[in-house]
This record gives sequence, structure tokens and C-alpha cells, in this order.
Amino acid sequence: KQLSELFGLSEDTVRRDLRELDAEGLLQRVHGGALPVSSAIASFAERNQLESGAKRAIAKVAAALIAPGQVVIIDGGTTSAELVRQLPLSLNATIVTHSPSVAVGLADHPTVEVI
Repeated sequence: KQLSELFGLSEDTVRRDLRELDAEGLLQRVHGGALPVSSAIASFAERNQLESGAKRAIAKVAAALIAPGQVVIIDGGTTSAELVRQLPLSLNATIVTHSPSVAVGLADHPTVEVI
């Protein structure tokens, strides 16, 4: 209704245009409106390619903050997967995660306990 009033269009026209934009992947329709398309809708592999330089930089800094003996919680996601790749194989720490990709990424870290 707000878009209809703002642009001087019928509500039917706005609904039709939102359906078309949703079908083209340009927005996500929700009850009562629309939301911007989220990168989270893309597959893990696709998201892994987005902003890879920034993810690598963030992961490198985060990895340097993890000290031996610490207990660290690592969430899921592509930046977290990159963080795991940046951890030294000799790290002795406990990592708590719900993410299969993080847990699998830590398989080569013999002195990391994964919970």
C-alpha cells in the first residue's frame, strides 16, 4: 500500500512488479512487502567467492587473536571457514562450533579439541 501511494500506482501493479522482481532474483517477497536479496540465499560455494579478499584479511586478524590454551567459539559461515584455514596446525586450543565445515576444517589440527 505504501509503494502504491508513493508512486501513484495501483496495489495490483505493485504486487505484479514485486512478483516479477522476485522471479528475477532482484528482491525477496515477504508478507506485506519485499526485502533486499541476501547473499545468504546463495549456496555456500557461491558465498565463499564473494568478498574473498576481505574474508581472508578478517580471518588472518582473527586467527592471530587466538592464543594457545583458549576456548573459542566459532560460528558457521564462509568467513569462519576461512578463519579455520588461517589457524596454525600447531595450535593447541578448544574450538566450540555448530558448523560441520568448521569441524571438518579442523580435522588436520591434531592439538585442537573440537566440541
